[in-house]
Amino acid sequence: MVVGILRTLFSRRWWWTTLLVVIAIGVAIRLGIWQLDRNAKRQAAVSYTQAALAMPMLDLDLEPIPSDLESTEYRQVTVSGRYDFENQVALRNQVRSRMLGTDPGFALITPLILKDGKAAPIASEG
Repeated sequence: MVVGILRTLFSRRWWWTTLLVVIAIGVAIRLGIWQLDRNAKRQAAVSYTQAALAMPMLDLDLEPIPSDLESTEYRQVTVSGRYDFENQVALRNQVRSRMLGTDPGFALITPLILKDGKAAPIASEG
């Protein structure tokens, strides 16, 4: 019975169909592995973001701006100063919301002058 089925699948009539099915199975397995890898990377990014958000708020009035800005990514910050509206810049054709859609808009970058005279860029969406 099994030998008859195998003989039929590998006959000249069914050889190309069998080959296409085997290739399709291989592609489906590879796509499954790719999805698992994407999920692992996404979970690592979520864990990194949650850890950064759980850190205590960084007060830039008491501490200097860290030289390694990557260590402050996703970290909450508090600072006081005055806005320098004369030097603000509008970046056109920006996506307003990455999560909710692709509405075109702009990003308004306004420097915030700190007490020590240094400027920190503050962005707002529009």
